[in-house]
Amino acid sequence: MGNETASYPMQGPIEISRNGMYRLSSILQIVSLCLTLLAIVLYLNIGGNDYVNGNTILLTCFLSMQNIGMLAHQKKTNDPFILILALVTTLFYLTRVSSLIVVPFSMVLSRFSLTVDDFNYSILYICIANTAMFLGLRAARGKNVIKKIGAENPKPTKFLAVILIVIFGLLSQYIYKIDIDLINRISGLFFGLFLYHPAILLLTLVYFIINLEIMGRRRKVVFCLLFSALVILTTLNGSRSIFLALTIYTVCILLSLNGVIELRKRHFILGIIVSPLLALSFLMATFLRDDGYDAKTTVTSDRVSMLKDFSLTGEQNRAADEVQFIGAALLFDRAGFLSYAAEVITNHDQYSAVVNFEYYLKSIVDNLLTPGFDIFEIPRASNAVNRIYTGQALPTKEEAATNYNSEMFTIYGESYIMFGGYLALIPLFVISFIFKRIYFLISTRNIFLYHLYRSLILLTFYSWLNSFGFDWMAGEIGKFLITIFILKEFYKTRAKRRAGNNLYVTVS
Repeated sequence: MGNETASYPMQGPIEISRNGMYRLSSILQIVSLCLTLLAIVLYLNIGGNDYVNGNTILLTCFLSMQNIGMLAHQKKTNDPFILILALVTTLFYLTRVSSLIVVPFSMVLSRFSLTVDDFNYSILYICIANTAMFLGLRAARGKNVIKKIGAENPKPTKFLAVILIVIFGLLSQYIYKIDIDLINRISGLFFGLFLYHPAILLLTLVYFIINLEIMGRRRKVVFCLLFSALVILTTLNGSRSIFLALTIYTVCILLSLNGVIELRKRHFILGIIVSPLLALSFLMATFLRDDGYDAKTTVTSDRVSMLKDFSLTGEQNRAADEVQFIGAALLFDRAGFLSYAAEVITNHDQYSAVVNFEYYLKSIVDNLLTPGFDIFEIPRASNAVNRIYTGQALPTKEEAATNYNSEMFTIYGESYIMFGGYLALIPLFVISFIFKRIYFLISTRNIFLYHLYRSLILLTFYSWLNSFGFDWMAGEIGKFLITIFILKEFYKTRAKRRAGNNLYVTVS
């Protein structure tokens, strides 16, 4: 954000304090360094394998130092985009090298032939791509502007209306159980476009966070119970990312306040405690998905009873007396976005069948612009890509829905295919620049809408980094905007305005 500052008075729904706080950027710097040291120690003790050699460790050190440098800049500028870029790099890329040394297993990397040199080449490309994106964000400067975003005596909208919207969203899944084709089509369109569940989650979290200081204890408890119910029901449905979604949404909202996240000691400890629950949620959902999963899966007593057979570890006789921890391997592979990037970059010729401008345009027409009917009968690229590495013909939209599957490309893999290798550095620079400039253009007097729009831009940037395809992202943006337009009046913060008592933020 250039040389801008962000200042908030100690009043209104947002209270900013810097005493006794731990900055997330500093925590990520320490974690990056520790992950690098861990990779070095593990390599010296265990050795290399099909995916890791000495050059991999050197490139990991470079990626880590680059990450630490970006975070040092972020601490000076409070740039939320750089923090998100560093967060993704730390959690999903630096961790993957160590996990591959410990458990040299990857369903993703085994789809096609991939050598350790291919893997190292991909890490090098990621390092250079991160530099291009960082420079694009760094270049997006502007004249300092003071924006009025609130006033004293803020009053959140009616609590009951927000709660009813959330409950309706939780219970809406059961409409899919009505085995009537017309009802299924209408409900799919209604909840997939006009009342999109992730958009409701973002609206509710923004409402909860910006009104936290003025919200009564009972209301806080009600929200916590609803979020807990969301996690449980979504996990039982077979969705594996609800904990991660809640975390990322919260991070984006907190960054929208002033570009920095500071944690108290109790929050830091709570995060450490909750982390195993994230892993447990993923493994339980993976176990339940073996019974079949699609967007219309609902929670039933039969699915709940399946959990009696759930186990954290599994055994596979690879050799005498050898035990493979299947749970850990699956968890590492799913959280290893580096594996997805390396696999797509290495096999870019094969994946270009669905990762191209023509396919994306047709997909956007079918999946966003023509609700209720199709012109080209093609699914989103992410839902069709599994047919490529299994050697099958590309599916129709109906076939992809019957055998649902979604795959990540990451912005590194997608850009490498779309723009021809290192030529992608130019659009990566430009798109990063545009993200930040759009962020600066947000201007509204309503404090809820101000942070909602800023949070949505940050969340879109995060989704862009972890790309499931441009057509997927375009569809997500459309669904978010439509749902927000319909529901925002139920969430907007009301305030009595007095001259001289407005809440100011300085940005550039």
